[in-house]
Amino acid sequence: MKIENINLRKQQKVLINEYIMLKTENIHNLRAKLLDEFFGKPMLDLDERYIFPLKSSLISPNGTCYPGLDRLFITTEGKLGMCEKVNEAITFGNVKDGINITKVKNIYNEYCNILNKVCLDCWAYRLCSSCFNGSILNGKISEKRKREDCRYKKSSVVNSLKRYTKIKMQNPEAFKTHSIKK
Repeated sequence: MKIENINLRKQQKVLINEYIMLKTENIHNLRAKLLDEFFGKPMLDLDERYIFPLKSSLISPNGTCYPGLDRLFITTEGKLGMCEKVNEAITFGNVKDGINITKVKNIYNEYCNILNKVCLDCWAYRLCSSCFNGSILNGKISEKRKREDCRYKKSSVVNSLKRYTKIKMQNPEAFKTHSIKK
């Protein structure tokens, strides 16, 4: 299993390097479009981000949808949950009775309380796409699990920042939209 992971990481690195080369050289063919689908979103998010000062000592979720509003997951037993990522880990109603709004508010408030403990002073907060799924442990929202997910997300943000900077230094127009040349 470890050998497969090592080989996968090597292949991914080759593709990322090719992606960077295509972006820096301003090549817009089908291959570039395909690699952009795999690797481009984090860097496009960096390029298009809003820059504004924090106005509060409290923060709200970045990458999270609102349970039951943005997404809804229905189990085969008719239970209602957040989304396909969280699946049955946390439910807040059923198809017969509908959404339990109080439970949704409690879930959301619990998650926000953890964010304000874990994320308030984080340098990567505004660049983070973490959602409820990164904080669930044994069917509950967990600060411990959130902190574990945070380490992974920070590493991902650092890698995206490095790639983004490398591309933008060589091609400042790299993330402007272009039509595909065949």
